[in-house]
Amino acid sequence: MLFTFSQLGDRFGILIGNLIEKTKELDPVYSIYSEITYESMPLILRFLRITQALESYHDIRDPDTRVKYLPDEQYGIIANKIKGLIAENTIDEHFISIMNYILESANTFGIRKVILRTRLINLLEKYDAIVACIIYDNFGFVSNKYELADIVIKSRNDYTHPRIVIEKKGVSGIKLFYISEILKLLLEICLLDEIGFTCDEMIGEFSDKWKGEINFLKNQIEKVTN
Repeated sequence: MLFTFSQLGDRFGILIGNLIEKTKELDPVYSIYSEITYESMPLILRFLRITQALESYHDIRDPDTRVKYLPDEQYGIIANKIKGLIAENTIDEHFISIMNYILESANTFGIRKVILRTRLINLLEKYDAIVACIIYDNFGFVSNKYELADIVIKSRNDYTHPRIVIEKKGVSGIKLFYISEILKLLLEICLLDEIGFTCDEMIGEFSDKWKGEINFLKNQIEKVTN
């Protein structure tokens, strides 16, 4: 549950109104949040879905991420040169066809200026005060935003492209579980901010709840692993 009735306080009407409005605006994000909160799913899928929700949230909130690197005319010149080089160096028609499709569609759908690592760091910087006291102080293997972003990226690549990953560089098992919970917490912070909770309110109203959940998970895992 994102929040309880008591945490709404005197602003019940305002915050609920914001929630209804934001649910429509951020429908893809809320859909995934409901899915990971109320549905049981394999750990890897859960991790990937939470990552997708954060990526979608940042994309919706930062329209500049949808801007193309190059104007179509300029991109076309470069793409045609690459096509020529491919055609000169291979006789595999299937490969040529695939590469032509990739080159033609890349600028149509927009080559993103912002990659997932940057999106995560942007969000972690925005909510640094909350993240520092909730996440970095409670998870020994993650001490800053750069470490966290790197772990997420490497793990996402491992599980999204398993056939082409020669050596896994991300995390698995218990650490993947913890990373998933960290990302879910970051997603909740984003959604609470959207509704109207300030950073100070989140630290005051939600920090004990989040720390309690983290400690409970740690204790349960220790019982299973010891």
